[in-house]
Amino acid sequence: MKNSLYYPQVSLSDEQIFTEIKKERDDIGYYSLPYVDTTNLKARLDSLSFSQKQIAVIGIGGSTLGTYAIYNFMKYNKQHNKTLKKELYFFESTDPVNLNGTIAQLNLEDTLFIVISKSGTTIETISIFKYLMSITKIDKSNLLVITEDDSKLNTFAKANEINSFEIPKNVGGRF
Repeated sequence: MKNSLYYPQVSLSDEQIFTEIKKERDDIGYYSLPYVDTTNLKARLDSLSFSQKQIAVIGIGGSTLGTYAIYNFMKYNKQHNKTLKKELYFFESTDPVNLNGTIAQLNLEDTLFIVISKSGTTIETISIFKYLMSITKIDKSNLLVITEDDSKLNTFAKANEINSFEIPKNVGGRF
């Protein structure tokens, strides 16, 4: 494998490239994600009691991509479709046609909103979130936040007693 994209000035052997990637493990957190103990996270999620039938995921790009892929796999796979208990809707665009089309599919009073922004300041995500807050009641009873611990979005969540889940600083938002 010749990786000229990341090492344009130097020709490295496969072994050297692998060594460089192994060094990244010290600083880049997504390498260790498959090995993270999720016991506490699962316990926290199990303790939540949201009864809403629909879930609106608010985020842009990588923040929603994984959830979107898994949901569509399960939704369109006959074997797994039977296990889906909630309908998911994705707010990923500030386009008014897309936004209003998605809103029209929801019963806003029976929707759990999940806002995902690693930085907590992604302008499209926050704009969609603020717009939805202007047209329906969104509070700790129907909102979850996923963001970095020190983000403005997490500050908002804490101030309003909203459940939030942390994206570690050394893990990219898409993970």
